[in-house]
Amino acid sequence: MFEFNTIYIMHFLNQLIVAIVMMILFVNRNTRVRGMVYWVANVFLNSLSQFMNIQSMRMDSLSLLVLSYILISAGSILFYMGFRVFLEKKKKWNIIVSYSLILFSFMIFSNWLGIRLLRYLFNFHCLVIGILYLRIFWEGINHSPWISQIFKILFFEYCIMYIIYITNSIILSLNIQHLFVDGLWAFAILLLTVVNYTIILLINNDLLHSHISQRLKNEEKLKEYKYLSEIDGLTGIYNRRTIEGLLNKEIVKAELSSNYFTVFLFDINSFKLINDTYGHNTGDSVLMYFSQLMQEKLRRVDSIGRWGGDEFLVISKTIDCQVAKQILDRILQMVIEMDQKQFTNHMDIRFTVSGGFGVYKSGDSSSSLINRADEMLYKNKNQKVVVSELL
Repeated sequence: MFEFNTIYIMHFLNQLIVAIVMMILFVNRNTRVRGMVYWVANVFLNSLSQFMNIQSMRMDSLSLLVLSYILISAGSILFYMGFRVFLEKKKKWNIIVSYSLILFSFMIFSNWLGIRLLRYLFNFHCLVIGILYLRIFWEGINHSPWISQIFKILFFEYCIMYIIYITNSIILSLNIQHLFVDGLWAFAILLLTVVNYTIILLINNDLLHSHISQRLKNEEKLKEYKYLSEIDGLTGIYNRRTIEGLLNKEIVKAELSSNYFTVFLFDINSFKLINDTYGHNTGDSVLMYFSQLMQEKLRRVDSIGRWGGDEFLVISKTIDCQVAKQILDRILQMVIEMDQKQFTNHMDIRFTVSGGFGVYKSGDSSSSLINRADEMLYKNKNQKVVVSELL
């Protein structure tokens, strides 16, 4: 014969271990998952039930056995409710409470009507709750890729458990006492231990999923904050702080490798007059239009940023003054020739820009380089009559 006391004691100790692990996870808010409180309660009720079962065998007490069956039945119901909460299903407390009260009432009456009724009731409960388990596990398989494999394991475990309960119910109804029946119960008890560790694995996977999801969200937020800190909100190009940082990096690289570069400065002519005459919305449209135009026409290796209100700075890999002058003239002429009506409702408005450049020389600082470009810009601006072309 099987030593059931030994099996129950081993199962009781396993339940305590699982209960302690779950309590540790539950106490820490960072490792708490949906439905966990129900699973913790189930494990403690199962542990208490096993203790009562062992005591009922030692004392030959039917009352303790009835209490043991009530506790394990209540635990199984809470176990099911935990999965409903975990999968974010409706709790249906009215149905669960009604069923529990009826079941527990009959179990209490079995204290006077005999152990056979108690076992029939418990087997009936196992069949009912087993169907509910299989159904909720099947829903879990289709719920999320992160937990589907765990629910497949649970589904398989409870399929075996369900077969055991059905077989045991049939044998019990035929009033057959055999070693095979004891073996089935022993296997079912051990399988319950495996189920508890599967639940811990499920909790671990859900926590891992939550951790990775939160980390991805944080990375997305970090990228967004970095983008907002580097980009000008109106034009979508680099802001002054970013383009100035890129300029300083280019100066360091130029000193180390002698790969020189050119800085261009552009200024929209009579921009204040545009704002005062047509409004700030039109002025913003001019800034956005020019920024978009520059992004389309510049090379990928070049960088553009908004230097001031209506000033733009470009860092170009060009190293020859003649080539830089050709680029500057081409951009200024391109602005004049482009169809500017698409960015404003004012059909009579046209804007022009002035520009200057400074080719990097050894020993240049960002200030000296920009000053040369700025001096050329204002020299060109003073030489050209642009207000008459604007309005």
